Amino acid sequence: DCSSDHKLLIAKFRIRLKRIWKIHRPIRCDLTNIPSKFQAKMGMIKNKDGKDLTEAEEIKKRWREYTEDLYRNDNNIEDSFDDTFSQAVLDSNITSNEIEEVIKNLKINSSPGPDGLTTNFYKIFQKEVIPNLQILYNKIMENKIIPETWKKSEIITILKPNKEETDPNSYRPITLSNVDYKIFMKIIANRLREIMPTLIEEDQYGFIKKRMIADPIRNIINVIDHATRERRKLLLIKLDVYKAFDTINHNYLANLCEECNLGKNICGVIRELYKENQAEIVNGSNSRTIEIKSGTKQGCPLSPLLFALAIEPLANLIRSDKSIKGYRIDREEIKINLYADDAMVLIGTMDDSVKAVKKVIKKFESILGLVINIEKSEILHKNLTWKELKEAQSTLGVKLGGKKLKYLGIHISKNLNNIIQINYNPLWKKISKQIIDWKKMELEHYNKVEGLQNDDIT
Repeated sequence: DCSSDHKLLIAKFRIRLKRIWKIHRPIRCDLTNIPSKFQAKMGMIKNKDGKDLTEAEEIKKRWREYTEDLYRNDNNIEDSFDDTFSQAVLDSNITSNEIEEVIKNLKINSSPGPDGLTTNFYKIFQKEVIPNLQILYNKIMENKIIPETWKKSEIITILKPNKEETDPNSYRPITLSNVDYKIFMKIIANRLREIMPTLIEEDQYGFIKKRMIADPIRNIINVIDHATRERRKLLLIKLDVYKAFDTINHNYLANLCEECNLGKNICGVIRELYKENQAEIVNGSNSRTIEIKSGTKQGCPLSPLLFALAIEPLANLIRSDKSIKGYRIDREEIKINLYADDAMVLIGTMDDSVKAVKKVIKKFESILGLVINIEKSEILHKNLTWKELKEAQSTLGVKLGGKKLKYLGIHISKNLNNIIQINYNPLWKKISKQIIDWKKMELEHYNKVEGLQNDDIT
């Protein structure tokens, strides 16, 4: 019985790990001591009605309620979509060299998952664990049976920059998974990364080999410059996908992998990995276990690539819709720029383009179960009349971006002459203030270097 053999193999492997590690037990990271800047405040949180909660049990209940809502799968998702991909099989046996390479590049002293085994453990005992991991991983690939420990994780919440501390929506959930799970997923990610450029069109720049975050920013700046010089109309629509990584439908994700022909073993593993997942929220103390019914794991090496695949149909709907008139330069028409879930739609001819974009958004939401956050989406324009601008704003329901909008961390202005002023000057002011604050402290040289590496300004 393959299932029994597989479970026995896992049990033997973990017994051996415990023997090896008996005198070197890992020290669990004390999540209660994470700086308040990064960890969700446990002293107060708001409920759904905006009322402040201060009692410990009420706060824990609110976090559980918020996270269950976030990862609930209550969307009626269409099982079929138009896009098809063709891809070589990625199901070859996992080699010891692949495992060794991943372990070598693991970050030291990173937080472990629920089993408490750190990255340091795998680095120290890699000669002992690699042969066992190789057997385990290939059994998983062959039988598509996932260890129960891989379906359990811990979630910590990190406050987003400049957000209200008492609002649960202001926090980014990060999944702490076991390191053996991360090693396996990194190997699959390394394989998939090699073929991603053949699966994803050139206007998606997020997490694709040899594509940089600067590319889509440069594209938008170039288009604005061209529209300025040629005095042509341009409408930029920045779409914000609500909790993109947390709300994507698991069935859609598994079906898409099969449609991409990623190989029956990998597809089977991915489908099983996202079944019956559970997590505990860690914020000073653990909440009760909740079910994770949607979303990819933030912190998992494979998640960014899966998401890039998952959002590709949205881009393709826009590319293939003849009613959407992109911005044309010579023979090239630019309709969309993507960096993962950060989407910028470009329109060069008004007509029915904006209405067509609205239809695509609705279809996209029905397919993926993702929702466009209208409140955070915005538009920027060059040379549009006031009437055209108001019609676009009314049709999409988004806010006007004014004279600038923020895209991938960069403020992009209608007037490119002040792009350095609105980006460089505030950053330099922030750096200067930080350096002045550091001068007041008696820091060793290595402390200063570490501070530069870890600080937000880098």
